[in-house]
Amino acid sequence: MRDDKVVRGGKPIRRLLAVNMNYLGDALFTTPALALLRAHHPDARIDVLAGQRAAAILAGNPSIDRIIVRPRRNGTARVVSFARTVREGKYDAVVLFQSIASNAAIGWLQRIPIRVGFARDGCRPFLTHAVGEHRPGEHVVDAYIRLAEALRPIDLPTPVTPGLSIALAPEERTFAEHIFRDQELLPPVVGLVIGATRPQKRWPEEY
Repeated sequence: MRDDKVVRGGKPIRRLLAVNMNYLGDALFTTPALALLRAHHPDARIDVLAGQRAAAILAGNPSIDRIIVRPRRNGTARVVSFARTVREGKYDAVVLFQSIASNAAIGWLQRIPIRVGFARDGCRPFLTHAVGEHRPGEHVVDAYIRLAEALRPIDLPTPVTPGLSIALAPEERTFAEHIFRDQELLPPVVGLVIGATRPQKRWPEEY
């Protein structure tokens, strides 16, 4: 088992599953890591398993080939859905943005060759690449980037870290333009949400 190490040798990753979040903000925080996964493995098929709200934020993201929406209910239905997704997908690698031991165990039971996740909440024994927990003062975006970096081929230079991204459909842009015009708002318009439930998700006070 390796800790915070990049992929060394082995077969190319052709099919990758990223297990994403349930909530809007959490899903948005994974977009830089997803972009890095695409940069690391440009020829791979990247599927994302996400909750319904998270899937709405990730729709149209160019780093993703397919979004799989998991059941809204917790418990057995989600476990069964995840196991079926993993079995049918025949993935070479799985990246667990959520540290859930049952998901890590299913990846191990289904013999996915590469299993990346945070080394906490009972996940470590089931991971091939156990990444350290959130560091003091580290934003969650940077922690997710460390997950993606665990799958960077050893001969690939470190790419420029991308920012947060949301893909907007034409009708969404038109809707926003109408609001700006009706409210007489001139671009650029910036919206900030500086609070969050957890410190690692908050806008740093010194900013």
